[in-house]
Parts: sequence; C-alpha cells; structure tokens
Amino acid sequence: MSILDKAGRYELREELGRGAMGVVYRAHDPVIGRDVAVKTMHLSEAGTGMSREELVSRFQTEARAAGLLTHPNIVVVFDAGEEEGIFYITMELVEGRSLQTMLDGRQVFSLPRVMRLMEQVCSALDFAHQRNVVHRDIKPANLMLTSDDTVKITDFGTAKILQIGTAQTSHVMGTPSYMSPEQVKGKPVDGRSDVFSLGVILYELMTGEKPFPGQNITTVIYKIINEDPIPPRSLDSTIHPGLSAVITRALAKEPSARYQTCQELLDALKHYHDATSADTTARMPYGKVANGQGTRVAHQPVRPSSPAPSAPVIAPEPMSPFLAMPDERQPPKRSSRIILTVILLAVIGYASYRVWPPLVDIWQRMHEPTQTAEPPVNAPPAIPAANLPAPETKSDDAVRPAEPEQKPAPLAAEENAAPTPTATPTPAPTSDPIASGKPPEAVPVSTAVGVPAPPRKPAAPFATPAAISLKSTLGSQLAGISLASKVKLRVTGNTLTLSGKLSSQEHTKILALLHDVPGGVRIIDDIGFADEAR
Repeated sequence: MSILDKAGRYELREELGRGAMGVVYRAHDPVIGRDVAVKTMHLSEAGTGMSREELVSRFQTEARAAGLLTHPNIVVVFDAGEEEGIFYITMELVEGRSLQTMLDGRQVFSLPRVMRLMEQVCSALDFAHQRNVVHRDIKPANLMLTSDDTVKITDFGTAKILQIGTAQTSHVMGTPSYMSPEQVKGKPVDGRSDVFSLGVILYELMTGEKPFPGQNITTVIYKIINEDPIPPRSLDSTIHPGLSAVITRALAKEPSARYQTCQELLDALKHYHDATSADTTARMPYGKVANGQGTRVAHQPVRPSSPAPSAPVIAPEPMSPFLAMPDERQPPKRSSRIILTVILLAVIGYASYRVWPPLVDIWQRMHEPTQTAEPPVNAPPAIPAANLPAPETKSDDAVRPAEPEQKPAPLAAEENAAPTPTATPTPAPTSDPIASGKPPEAVPVSTAVGVPAPPRKPAAPFATPAAISLKSTLGSQLAGISLASKVKLRVTGNTLTLSGKLSSQEHTKILALLHDVPGGVRIIDDIGFADEAR
C-alpha cells in the first residue's frame, strides 16, 4: 500500500487525525507558502445513481457552501478538489486541542467557562443556519480550542458530502452519541438537529457523563430514539434547576419541542435562573432529585426559523405554553408511591413534633440542679402557733430580750418544759414585732406549698456534629473568598441553610464549595440573586 504524500498541489507532511469520515493531514501550500489542514475522503459513485462528474459537482457545491461561511468561530475552507479518486478539502490549520481530548483527560469545566464556550458555538451555528448550512456532525472532536479558549468549529458540510458519496442515499452519517433522533432515523434534518447535538455536549460538560450511554451503537441509538436522559441535576445536585431544565429541553425528542434556533438556546442559557420558579430554585434540598416533582417549567414561545431549502420542514405540533418537561412525565404508579411517601413523612414529622418537646423537658429536669424555692415577695411566712411568744405583763418601756429561734414542739408537754441552763438569750436589736404591731419580716423557708417552680431554660436547637462541622468549614471557606458577610449560615438538625443576596458569579463560587458534603447532611440553598447588569 502506497503512502499518500500529496493531494493536488498540497504536500502532506504528517497525519493529525483519523476517523470514519477521512484522514486529516498537516500539509504545506507551496503557492501561498503556508501550512494548512487537508482532509482526504474516498467517495464512490457506485450505488448512488450519479455519474462521476455529477458526484464531483455535488462535492464541489457542498465544499463551496462551507467555504462561504466566514465567522471567527468557524474554520475557514480554502480549497476543495479531487485527484486519482481521492477527494480532499483544504482548511485553516488551528493550533490547539479538541474538546474531545480535554474530556478524555477528565478535565473539569467551570460554569462560566462552559457559558463562554457555548456562546461562541451557538453564535457560529446560528450564523451558518441563517445561510442554510447545517453541520450535521456537531461533536467535541469537531470543536477546536486555541490557547486563549477561542472555539473553532471544523468539518462544516463534511457529513453531507460523505452522505452523497455513499452507496445508500439514506445511510446515516455522523457520530451516534451526538446524533439527533431524526438524523438516526434517516429523516431530513435542519438546524434543530445541531441544537440537539449541542445539548448533548452541554450535558456532558456539566455532568461529565453522556446522556445516552451504551456499550454499542445499537444501544445508544435505541436510547436516543426511545428514552429520555436522566436530568442533569439528578447526577449533580449543584447544577441549578433552571440550567437543568434548559439542557433537558434542548434534548427533546421532537424537533418542535426543542429550542428552534441556536440563538434561542443561547438566550435561555443566559437567563437560566428564570427557567423555574424562585421558590423551587431557592429551596431545593441538596442531594435530592427534582425529577419534575413540584416543578413545572413553562416553555418559551417557539420562534419560527428559516430551514434549509434542501430539507423539508416538519410542521411543528401545537404546544401548550405550560407543557411539562420530558422528565416530568411520571407513570401513575410512581405518582402513587410519591403520595404515600409524602403522607408517611408527614405522619413521622407530626409524631416527632408531639413527642420531642416532652422528651427534651424530661431530660432537662433530670440534669437541672435542685434550687431552693422562695416564697412570694411581700408575703408573710407561715409561723406555727407553738413558736409565738407568750404575752408580756411588763411595762411598755421595758425591753424584752429576744428569744432564740426554736423548732416547733409537736407535744404540749414540751411547751411547759423549763429552758435549759445553756440557752442564754441575746438582746434583740429591734423591738418585739408583735408588741409593736408591725408585721414580721419574711423568713426564708426551705419549702413552701404553692410556690411556682423556677423557669426552665429553653432547650437549645438540636444540631448534628456533621452539620456543625460543615458550617465551620464552609464559614472559613466563605471568609477566604470574601463572602462571609453576605452569606448567613444556620444549622438545624442535620440541615445547613444558606441565605443572603448574591450575584450569579458569587453564587457559582459557593456552589463550587459544596462538592464534598458529609453523608447525612442536607443543604438548603436559600440564596437570593441580586440584580445584575446584563
């Protein structure tokens, strides 16, 4: 087998990549004196119903259509030709790495970076769709990233060119994991097929997983046609519910249910905070799956698009403005289980509400120190009759010595007993309270009937050690990014609630801190969003 070293006037120097659609080489243009990328393809007129001249003409037409796309995020097509049965397209040589290479390296993409990449790709695809050019093979391998994160889309028109040169005109060309349902079925496609492929890429960037995984092509194609993908928020609970809803709509099976243009998808991404209600967004518990429960997403009005003239337009079916997202369609059995679960949780919660306070009260009473009860203020103490002094017969000016305090004697015989020689009375500094007519002073007693118990201290709110530890760690991290004054942390039981007013960028920083949460701890995101300049 001879090694290919030339395509037309271009000198092939090294192989850059190889795939099902052809081989890409780094080549040199001796006329201009520059390096270019040359993609070679083997096309055959056998079984296509076209002569070789017609096949070459169709090839040149599609290459010319791709060459007319002049956009900062689209690789420029310089030339196209055929020599000795080998068709080739000469393109701009992009120094960088493909998005597929980065995903294979398990590189993590932050939300702001994903938004910047999607803005460039949506802008380029919308530009091409307005000129009736559909890519048909949007995938990470065809998205090149330069050193400054500029996106360059390659292989415009290649999928259609290869479809022209296959033995069966209905043969499906493209990468299965990123193909739309209508493309898998061999139906005519328009720009909404690229919207679906872009939704697959967005899903993979946000979750690190493909929406339609499978061990073989047959399994992947079956899932694309028949199964709805798992909502992104089910795989990563830090993804905003609105963003999850936008991605889910981009992956709708029917083209009429998707975003009708890439610009419409981009607008939804920029305003994903408004895709769900504020109450659902702020109070979605961490680690729980929304899965359509209690969340209804209103679709944006469908804008008409300008489809390619070569592809027949499928009339969109009437849609309700409050049509539920695909992940909201639950079977009746699952709805019944949900209702039973809610009822069971309500019973458990009510029982806890009734039983918990008495248990706390008993525990506090067991651990509280015994306190001496005091009689009410300004109330005279109860003095036994046996302790009252006997009436005096002396004159008023005689000073009666105060008798020592004695315990009440229970027997009458003891009242008449003579005082012992050791009991020596001491003079009282004040006059006899009974003789003077003044009420006796309050005497503290050890016990008193009817005296109210001292007030109990309120029980401290229950908090698990894991939640307290998470609050301390998160508080330190917020202080490190200067957000401690804007975010209030509150622990109740095993739940940590975040509240405050932040911008979307600040909210993203906080979400990045919540990847490692101890087991058994819930997080309630009660953050409000401050107004930002769009």
